[in-house]
Amino acid sequence: MWGKNMGKEVRRAVINDVPKIMPLLSSVAQLHGDNRKDIFRNPTLHYSESEIKNFIETGELNIFVSTGETNEITGVLLCKIRAQHNHNVLLDSKILWIEDTCVGESYRNKGYGKMLIEYAKGFAKDNGCSRMELNVWSFNKNAHDFYESQGLKEQRNIMEYII
Repeated sequence: MWGKNMGKEVRRAVINDVPKIMPLLSSVAQLHGDNRKDIFRNPTLHYSESEIKNFIETGELNIFVSTGETNEITGVLLCKIRAQHNHNVLLDSKILWIEDTCVGESYRNKGYGKMLIEYAKGFAKDNGCSRMELNVWSFNKNAHDFYESQGLKEQRNIMEYII
């Protein structure tokens, strides 16, 4: 089964994980705020601690964590299933949308990000999704390169002209 690899694991987050999840999400917010001060409030989390707890309790947003050999939280992935029906142009589909992914700095390049993405792929397949999608900002070359190394391909680009 997807999710375990030599003492490392990916699993669904529980309430007790929230104190370890929040600093990871904060680092994502900081990265975005530092790189696009014209767009992001710095530092502003995408979701508050109470919202993360609510998502864990309700399942409205799926939150998965990677853990190391001593069960420490090493990374997090937030995702939800989006269904597209009766669109004028696009085919009906079910998509796993990744909201955020983060691996703690000291755990990077050790397979945790790959495990999170593999877990998300398995989750998507088990839930009848035809694809997995996410946004990655152009300033975040490390994330872009990582996602490409995991088999994700660029689908489209959003262009901007700053007034």
